[in-house]
Amino acid sequence: MRPLSTASENRRVRLTYLVVSLLMVGLLVLAVVMLLDSTDPKAPAVIAGGSPTLLVPHPKMQAPKIDAQRVHRELHAVGRVCPPDRTARVRPHVEAILEFARRYPNVSFPIDDETGTTVSLLILTRYSLRTCAPELADRVNHALPSRYQTSGPSD
Repeated sequence: MRPLSTASENRRVRLTYLVVSLLMVGLLVLAVVMLLDSTDPKAPAVIAGGSPTLLVPHPKMQAPKIDAQRVHRELHAVGRVCPPDRTARVRPHVEAILEFARRYPNVSFPIDDETGTTVSLLILTRYSLRTCAPELADRVNHALPSRYQTSGPSD
């Protein structure tokens, strides 16, 4: 083999290094973009509530509008009819929320001026029930994915 001494050979080597370097950078950028735009339903979205900030899944699918409106009304009804010791009055609303969660375990939907998720709906419902219907709060707690369940009534 003869040594690389000509200008054209040096340019060719530098061009090869440049192409390989650009290809590596491009692959790195693609990997980062794919990571940030994950379609994984477990990708966290931060929500704040009455309790410490929680990480909840950020779903890519949306619930049908009619069902989202219905569950929205049910959630507000829980707050209206849930003075202490009124389990019987709040039970149908909680059942409707649990049915929504069974039908749509990982969706988002508009609620008031925000976007809700099935998990955030269940967490909020559990929180609303903690003083007026703890046994229903426990049912809602068990409907949540295990990582969001609490071990007691204090959220």
